[in-house]
Amino acid sequence: GIIKIDKDSKLIWASPVQAHHDLQPMPDGTLWVLTREAHMLPRIHERRPSLEDFLSLLDSEGRELRRISVLEALEKSEYFDLWDGKVRRAGDLFHTNSLEILTGSIAHVHSAFAAGNFLISLRTLDLVAVLDPEQERIVWATQGTFKKQHDPAVLANGHLLVFDNNPDLEASSVLELDVGTGEEYWRYEGRESEPFFSSACGLAQRLPGGNTLITETDYGRAFEVTPEGDIVWEYYNPFSAGENDEFIATMMEMWRLPADMNLEWVTAQDKETGESPSKR
Repeated sequence: GIIKIDKDSKLIWASPVQAHHDLQPMPDGTLWVLTREAHMLPRIHERRPSLEDFLSLLDSEGRELRRISVLEALEKSEYFDLWDGKVRRAGDLFHTNSLEILTGSIAHVHSAFAAGNFLISLRTLDLVAVLDPEQERIVWATQGTFKKQHDPAVLANGHLLVFDNNPDLEASSVLELDVGTGEEYWRYEGRESEPFFSSACGLAQRLPGGNTLITETDYGRAFEVTPEGDIVWEYYNPFSAGENDEFIATMMEMWRLPADMNLEWVTAQDKETGESPSKR
């Protein structure tokens, strides 16, 4: 499910939709969220259930208004052969793990990246795609050297930033790819003295100055690197468990917040309580 809470953690609404992985709030109060349903799809498998992913639109109270099947969007597209018959046809079909609503900032590079379309990541297929919600169809897709990827994001220069988990080789990387050609423009990967690997999850954020903030989820670590691959700083989750602290607390995401972020709700609370933000 999914819940909405206020700044004091009081419940505003709760929705029973089978939400997972990612969501995008809209200016009008609605919300796009990844959801899924386990059911029988005879055209996929006659005897085994499949886990089908959807893009669901919720209203301002958490009620589902609409949903788009990622499976049907791929079946309608010219990219269907990237999946058909090449991977298992039951269970978790796509494991869609990322959702970003495009602003149209790089539509001049490729028309599929028009404002209002969705950039999504299909982990099981090693596939990054763009879905047009009006046509309910995949209108662009690519597979590259990345495997079981997370968090594709559009950059201002017309490129994509992708967290490449690569669990088979146990060596993750962050890739910057040219949308038009698929060419690899930049890569960060760990060194022998600075290993870098997260089998699941993971995040990469390009910062205004050109550095990249990376969340290495499985090892509870976040760090910032220069374009040359030098680590500027790093942070480890201090929590662990087990007799020898062998169980590392994961870190799902770390984000750099913009310096001009509106914090009026914080200062309003400070006025009410008389408490300084530095003491909380």
